[in-house]
Amino acid sequence: MTIAANVSRSRRPRPDSGLLTSRNDGTKNISYVRDNLGRLTDSTNKFGLITYLSESLIWWPDTRLSEYIGQRNTFTDTRDYSYASWSRFLTNEQYYLTNGVLDVQDYQFDSGAAKGLGVLTGSADWDAAVSGGLDSLKRPIKGTTTYARVPAFGKAFGAASVTATLNNKLLPVDFTYGSSNGWFYAQLLPQSGTKTLKVTAVHPSGQFTNSARASSPITSPAIPSPIFTTRSAM
Repeated sequence: MTIAANVSRSRRPRPDSGLLTSRNDGTKNISYVRDNLGRLTDSTNKFGLITYLSESLIWWPDTRLSEYIGQRNTFTDTRDYSYASWSRFLTNEQYYLTNGVLDVQDYQFDSGAAKGLGVLTGSADWDAAVSGGLDSLKRPIKGTTTYARVPAFGKAFGAASVTATLNNKLLPVDFTYGSSNGWFYAQLLPQSGTKTLKVTAVHPSGQFTNSARASSPITSPAIPSPIFTTRSAM
């Protein structure tokens, strides 16, 4: 018996710059638009006639990325970038985790000094220690953080899915669907203060839900934090 497989791959002609303008594998087509410097400014991804991702990039004249927008049917990923005036190092990045949920990532170099070697000494919740944070080559070796790692786990008997929020912000959850135990697990990174974890179990029919809450104060990331144990039964 002979099995034959036909695979279609094609490439459109490239312009004089030699940079790719589109590619097609028989089912998916991706097209690219570039500026005079060859930098990607737009990209469109299609399955057949349906566009599932459109990307746009805006650049500074010195090739630093200023903004990125990725548009999908369910979510628009918008990212903005800010840089230091003289060193031109990236200092701030804003992006959306999901619709309406904005997160900001800050970067600090040379512990905020006006000049230095350009060593990354801080990022978001982490900073190099003031004393002994850098070795003789100015590499970070010790730092501090304002976050604590808190595992949260429990059972949701008979549930089809489980969702979790910490102070009303969505969290990723591992759930053993189909298991008789119905265990779920979430890794939390809360800052100091009282936090409320809410876990919601969804019935396989999709018509019923049941929720459970747990609250706990987190006083210091340096001390083992209390564990949220949440049980949600259908």
